[in-house]
Amino acid sequence: MKRETRFICVEVCIKTDSDSDDFVSYFEAEGHFVQKHPSEDHKWYIYFDPTPYKDANITIQKMCEMIEGLPSVVRNSWDNAAQREFYAGYEVGETPQCFQEHIDLKTLKACVKVGAGIGYALYPASIPDESS
Repeated sequence: MKRETRFICVEVCIKTDSDSDDFVSYFEAEGHFVQKHPSEDHKWYIYFDPTPYKDANITIQKMCEMIEGLPSVVRNSWDNAAQREFYAGYEVGETPQCFQEHIDLKTLKACVKVGAGIGYALYPASIPDESS
């Protein structure tokens, strides 16, 4: 059985030199499991992966809308971060021969508006368990 390439999720990531406790608390209260670790090039690397929509494009659009509506103290943590990024993850398999997914202009403009970049992570597709 051939492994298929598929979208997994989009992580919301910031690197910051402030504690950003309001940012972490806000998203934990929203039901997200937030990771906060020391960073090599900044004080903190903070990330969480919200429930994904059908693809990275829509998920990023929804995250931009969410960031636009954040309470000011939480939005300040986002705005003051040295790096703000939406990190799209994919499992890469043998099919389809050419996997295509697009980030449209509306999404790119929304990212610019909230000061975020877009990154990609490609993981090998998991090997199916042949014993089941």
